[in-house]
Amino acid sequence: TTVKTVLIDEYRKQYKGKESDGFLQPLEEMSDDLWKSFINKIDWKFEQEDEEELEQTLIVEIRKQSFYKVDLFGKESYVIAALLDEFEKRQNIKDHFGRLISDSQVKLKLLEVGNNQYKMSDPVYEQWEKLEPPRDKRNLDEKIEAVTKTYSKRKLGMFARKIGAVKLELAKIDSKDKGAYQYRIYDACEERLLEILDSYDGSEVEPRVVDGWIDDLVQFAETHLAEKSKDFTYPFKNKDTLRNTILELFDSCYLSFDG
Repeated sequence: TTVKTVLIDEYRKQYKGKESDGFLQPLEEMSDDLWKSFINKIDWKFEQEDEEELEQTLIVEIRKQSFYKVDLFGKESYVIAALLDEFEKRQNIKDHFGRLISDSQVKLKLLEVGNNQYKMSDPVYEQWEKLEPPRDKRNLDEKIEAVTKTYSKRKLGMFARKIGAVKLELAKIDSKDKGAYQYRIYDACEERLLEILDSYDGSEVEPRVVDGWIDDLVQFAETHLAEKSKDFTYPFKNKDTLRNTILELFDSCYLSFDG
C-alpha cells in the first residue's frame, strides 16, 4: 500500500501540467496482487557500498591489474570515467555480450590515461538540453533572405543538402557527445554574432557579406573548439562538419543574422 501510494503520487507530480497523464489510470486500477508481483520482480539492494566507497573499491581493483603502472597512480578516477564512458556508449547494442568491456579494452583505457591521451566527455551537454526552445521559427533560407534579397537560390539548395547530411551525421553519435558539440558551437557563434552584428545597421547587404559572416563564424567556432579540445573530446574534428552544423543551427532557429 505504501509503495503504491508513493509511486502514484510521484507519477502525478511528474505529469502535472503536461498534455497527457501517461499511464496514470492503469496504475490506479492495478490490483494489490499485481503490485506485489511487480515489487517481487525488483532486485532490492540494501546496505551496499555508496558511491564513494564503490569508487575506492574500483581504485583498488584497478591497481591490481597486471598492466597497471606507476604512471597511473593518482589517475585512477580518470580510468573509471573512461570505462564508464565506454560502458554507457555500449548500452544501445542489442547483443548483451556486446555491451561488456573486455580485458583488452580495459588495458587500452589504462594506456590512454597513463599516456595522457584520455580526455573526458564535455559535460556541457546538460546546458544544451536546458536551452529554451527558440521563438524564431524561420529556416536558414528565410534568415538569409531577411538580410539579402539576391542570394543565390542554387547555393541555398546546396545548404539544404549539407544540412540534411549533417543531421544524419549528428544522429549517429551519442546524445551527450552530440549535445556538447552543438552547445560549444552555438555558444561560440552566438558570441561572435553579437560582435559582427554590432556594426550591422539592418539594411540589405551583398551576398558576399553573408558568406563572409559565415566564414567568420566557422573560424571563430573552430578556434573555440580547438581550445576546448585540450581538455575534452568531441565527435568531429573536420571543418566541413563544423560549417554544416553552424548552418543547421541557423536552420533549426537557434541563430540568426538579424538579431
